[in-house]
Amino acid sequence: MFTAAYLKDILMLVLVLVSLGAGTASVLLANKLNRTYGFNYLRSYEYYQVLSIIFGVFGLIGTMLIRRILMDFSIEARLLVTIVQMLPFLSLPFLMAAWYMFIRISAELVNRSLSISFTILFFSIQFVLFLVYGFAILKFTDIVDEDLESITELIKKVMIAMHLITLMISFYLLYFYGRRLKDMVHRKMVLNFAHIFLLIQLTTIILFYLTDKGKFIPAAYLLLYFSGGILPLLYLCRRLKIDTVHGDALTRADINDLFKRHGISKREQEIVDKICAGLTNKQIADALFISLQTVKDHSHNIYKKLGVKNRVQMVNKIKGSDFSTFI
Repeated sequence: MFTAAYLKDILMLVLVLVSLGAGTASVLLANKLNRTYGFNYLRSYEYYQVLSIIFGVFGLIGTMLIRRILMDFSIEARLLVTIVQMLPFLSLPFLMAAWYMFIRISAELVNRSLSISFTILFFSIQFVLFLVYGFAILKFTDIVDEDLESITELIKKVMIAMHLITLMISFYLLYFYGRRLKDMVHRKMVLNFAHIFLLIQLTTIILFYLTDKGKFIPAAYLLLYFSGGILPLLYLCRRLKIDTVHGDALTRADINDLFKRHGISKREQEIVDKICAGLTNKQIADALFISLQTVKDHSHNIYKKLGVKNRVQMVNKIKGSDFSTFI
């Protein structure tokens, strides 16, 4: 017969597998959208997902498994807490980088960029907190058992504070600059994305804070942490498909404005028009009476200016996006 402990281990394994499956699905979906559309914020979202999943695997699942294994051994509380805290500490840089990438996503969605000074300041603060966290772990062995719980609770609150500060910066960008976007469709997409992600992140933070308050809360937190990134991606996927379908309704004035803001020359504009018309490089060379190599050189410059990797991504940008959001 199955013992209660055995059933608990089976349920833990199922939880881990489902969480990893959700995390893998979110990374694959982010990668697919990035390869299909090639927008800067989609590339940043893919990086954000990868970094978040890495921390989740080592900092959350790894910690849970180590705690479960060590519970079978007679280890004093201070040493157990020290060992269990090591994995989250070592994987914390991935989480900090993920937080930065989400701020970058928010900026790119509203046609903003993060300054070098902001980036240096952000990671400097994170580095100081990282060192403080490590120092606190080293001191666990010198702390009496009665103080372990309060110190662990303090670390949890500091993590939550760091996460909330990141969200405040991100949603300031999304709401303040998002409401200023001229294109109504894209403005709606940005604000809806902000609503969805804000709800998911706040729920995740609440569950994280309550992980030691209920039997099933840790499982709910783990599942939401790994699968929470899928919902915003699904919304973006649906929105981008709709925009691409209706992309031909965009005016020539919009396209000319895009060319002007990205420094696309007259000759490059001619090549863009030919590419959008479906011509091959050889056909473009013949139509414009230039060499094939010249067409390739111009195409490379166009892709670089628009931030795309190939002609498919360029056409998707031309026909299926809000021109006010290119970076």
